[in-house]
Order: sequence, then C-alpha cells, then structure tokens
Amino acid sequence: MFGIDNVLKIIGHENKKFVEPIVTTISRKRTPFHVLISCLLSLRTKDQTTSEASRRLFAVADNPEDMVRIPAKRFPIPGTPYLIIDSVLKNG
Repeated sequence: MFGIDNVLKIIGHENKKFVEPIVTTISRKRTPFHVLISCLLSLRTKDQTTSEASRRLFAVADNPEDMVRIPAKRFPIPGTPYLIIDSVLKNG
C-alpha cells in the first residue's frame, strides 16, 4: 500500500505537468475584484482568451467604478458576457 507521503509526492510531481489556470495566476497578483471579473470571463472562454480579455479590460477599467461606466457598445471584449459583468457591478 502507498503511504500518504508517497501519494502526496506523486501528486506533487504530476501536478507540475499542468499549466496553472489564468484565474489562479490573476488571484496571486490582483484583487478579489479582478479575480471575480476574470472568473466571469473564463466561464465563456479558454484560458488564453481569458488572459487576453482580462488584460484588455483591466487596461480600460481597473476597478468597479470605471468598469460600470463603459457603455456596452464600447466594451473592449467582443462576445464577452458583458451583461453578466454589468449586472454584477450594478446590482452587487
């Protein structure tokens, strides 16, 4: 039988083969607000798209107050769940 130490060692070794999800990376560098918005974006996109979309969005609006002022037609990420993000920001 495997002891817990061996299991954890194997899991640690195998885990290194996977790329860290972009939302996890964002959570290490940004605020909970950024994580929330990136999570919403990631619901509809692959990680590479989420990364680029988050970068472009946060370049335009880096906080809830600025983001809520972006008109839907000027939202910098075509095809994103704008209405979901807008609703979260406006309605809590």
